Amino acid sequence: MSSAASLSNLLVSQNIDIAFITEHKLFNHSKYFVDTIQHGYRNITVCDENVNLYNNIRCGKGGVCIMYKSNLDYSIKHINESINDRICAIASASQQCLPHTKYNRHAKPYWAQEVKSAYNKQCEARQCWIAKGQPRGWHHESYATYKRYKRSFVTIQKAAIEKVERTFNNQLIEAAECDNKLFWSLVKSRKHKKSTVCSQLSYENETARDPESILEIFTKYFKDVYTPLNCDHFDNNFKETVEKEVHRLKDINGSDVVRIRQGGILSTWIYNLFINGLLELLERSNQGTNIINIATSNTTLADDIALSAISPSGLQNLLNTAYENTCKFRYMINSAKSFIMIFGDHSRNKTSNSFYLGHNKIEHTNKLRHVGVQLNDKLTDNDKVTVACRKAEASFYSLLSLNVGTCLINPLTSAELVSKICVSKLLFGAELWNNLSKTNYLQLERFIRMAAKLIQRFPIRTRTDICLAMLGMKSIESQIDIKKLTFLECLCNMPVHVLSKQIFNLRLAMYACRTNKITQRGYIPDIINILSKYNLLP
Repeated sequence: MSSAASLSNLLVSQNIDIAFITEHKLFNHSKYFVDTIQHGYRNITVCDENVNLYNNIRCGKGGVCIMYKSNLDYSIKHINESINDRICAIASASQQCLPHTKYNRHAKPYWAQEVKSAYNKQCEARQCWIAKGQPRGWHHESYATYKRYKRSFVTIQKAAIEKVERTFNNQLIEAAECDNKLFWSLVKSRKHKKSTVCSQLSYENETARDPESILEIFTKYFKDVYTPLNCDHFDNNFKETVEKEVHRLKDINGSDVVRIRQGGILSTWIYNLFINGLLELLERSNQGTNIINIATSNTTLADDIALSAISPSGLQNLLNTAYENTCKFRYMINSAKSFIMIFGDHSRNKTSNSFYLGHNKIEHTNKLRHVGVQLNDKLTDNDKVTVACRKAEASFYSLLSLNVGTCLINPLTSAELVSKICVSKLLFGAELWNNLSKTNYLQLERFIRMAAKLIQRFPIRTRTDICLAMLGMKSIESQIDIKKLTFLECLCNMPVHVLSKQIFNLRLAMYACRTNKITQRGYIPDIINILSKYNLLP
């Protein structure tokens, strides 16, 4: 149902007369939804009445729908009987005219009719050769015939394999251009699949190894997931107030509560609306960090919230505010996935302060990953570079398993795939990297050199400048500079009221007013040096 808008556009753009739709979430009580897809179309909708509902979650089959233009209504006749002459005639004709076969998961994709015919001829020739006593030598007709058919089969098989590989590579190249999801789906389809059989499962200090115990733990886990939380520290008075308001709105509007599935179109917007109250409370508390007059105490991306303060008491007050909000709105924050990191304090007893989320203590750490970026308490980029190289190498070796770097794909095409897939992972977040050392640049450069040599099948000791020049690949330092300059362009083109633009302007003003500009670190001094390096400063 989430594709209703796309279906509506398709019906209009392609001028479709009749459309067949299957939807596993189409129920009898939601048939009216089909009428709203496109004006000028009627529909015949049938839903499975034997749908098993468990806690309002559908388990089983769904519904089917036939949409047709309104001007075809005069020629449409409903067939209410499941056994009808027309239906039987259609089923019989389809069995006689349409090719059908059972699915064979062991069949090779290149095993076409031509390959199968050549294989059968080889088998027949081999049987004749065995029947005549398996004579050796080309002067025996049965032996020569068998070898000739065998050579022919191998030739046809290799040609079929190469054809399938070229088709797959063309799909891969096209998907890399416009469909990232399809690209990785093709990549995963070529990987060796490991066994997905669960041999052991642990939950709440219970470990199960036999199928029945594993099933019991799964049942307990999902029961806990879908059971509403009810802890002693929740605010029951606020719950009663909300329930009264909900019942009042139901009486006025006469409608039931609409549930939004996780990952739905509205789920992100509704979550932002829900969490906005907590973010405003954290900002108004004046307990966190600020850049001049801009509060930066709770930077948030999706459901990842980072609290920052300049004193232990300020950070604890922010945690208390968050905990009180969880009690009021009856949700929980996993303290085991939350960590404390202290920047700028190099003393040995910097972990002496304890921080609590409710009654749960939050552990200290010196490194963590936040929104995909590796951070450490020393504010260096060594860990970021190491993690980025590891990710890029994993992506590159996945591409090598798809014959990237062989004669089946042009090296320029392979270089383009590496640039779009691997280098993008390598330089994720590179706009904010600063003060990179020569060792960091060399570590990043080694990946580019290795990829350039492998996709061209050059020896490992081939000169790097030649390998990169033949593919038109830029050095890693220049690619990082391009990303930072592009990020600068985005910041400059932002409206003034955007928070990111305001922070950028303040940091730039602070840098301009400093007499000792060496003490400031971050994006601003880095981009100033890049502009100066390329003579772009006015």
